[in-house]
Amino acid sequence: MNPLALHEYNHRVRPKWLDALAKLTTAQYTQTFPFGLGTLRKTAVHVGGSEGSWLGNLRGRPAGAFSEEAMPDVASLRAAFDGQRAEMIDYMRGLDAAAWARVGVFTRRDGSQISVSPEDVMTQLALHEVHHRSQIAAMMRMLGFDLSNLDYLRHLGPRG
Repeated sequence: MNPLALHEYNHRVRPKWLDALAKLTTAQYTQTFPFGLGTLRKTAVHVGGSEGSWLGNLRGRPAGAFSEEAMPDVASLRAAFDGQRAEMIDYMRGLDAAAWARVGVFTRRDGSQISVSPEDVMTQLALHEVHHRSQIAAMMRMLGFDLSNLDYLRHLGPRG
């Protein structure tokens, strides 16, 4: 599995679901659902926050500033995602094979420790976004919106 390709795919389809979220009223954006993180806003902010947190860990600096308070609407969420996207891709493109595989020990929010490589982390983050994007799609469907087909093969970038 190629984590860089997965992230590039996620970054190509992310504007599609952010565009859909931008069409919602504040009440819809913050409506409670019985799954996921409970609201579209919490779920979307969590995706960016997780990415920023792990990117910060890998770079040895504090996590990004994703929070519901800092991102009360889709425009502020999109701006934060856009700011983080280039840093994430640049980080991955800057890794050589040895760096991708180098295992480090990181402390989770709950205080436990985990030994993982950048490849492990970036694979987790890519799959994590797909998981939560599916929850977002289900919530949107319950509100009468369709996110269309976001399948990986439909959105592959240039090859060769």
